[in-house]
Amino acid sequence: VDIGASAGLNLTAEWLPLSWQRDGGGTITRATRLDLRARVGFEPRPLDVMRAEDQRWLRACIWPGQEARAKRLDAAIDAFQRTAPAPDLRMKHASSAVADLEALSARVGPRGLVIAYQSLIRDYLGAAERDAYEAGMLAWLRAGAKGERAWATLELTDSSVPSFNCAIDVHV
Repeated sequence: VDIGASAGLNLTAEWLPLSWQRDGGGTITRATRLDLRARVGFEPRPLDVMRAEDQRWLRACIWPGQEARAKRLDAAIDAFQRTAPAPDLRMKHASSAVADLEALSARVGPRGLVIAYQSLIRDYLGAAERDAYEAGMLAWLRAGAKGERAWATLELTDSSVPSFNCAIDVHV
């Protein structure tokens, strides 16, 4: 489950040739053969990468000269379009998506795992919505049995610093 999914491109990331590095060096291995039952994204105004005009908008958001980033976007759009079944993008704000997580968890059932993640949404939320969202996510985690739920966040470590330093936190 991608919370703040924009166009839902992160929902097909396992199909991309990604290479993540540890802070001190060394490659982080990742799963590429997954038994996924659903790909769900929550976004107040989702883009549809099946539409040419939404693809043009995404490309317009890339700074001139960032050819590598443009290639990654094209690869992500291609992966999204090849995914079957297509990811389910729902129009929801972050704080209201939490209720849907409980229903998804019930549908997955025991011994299944629901992974909810967010990337760079915290600073887009107002304080009241952020507090409600985070409280809801923690309550969702606590309501599940051990090993059934995970919440991963990728957020800026300090938004006042001009560099792009992020931290990944995983709550289980």
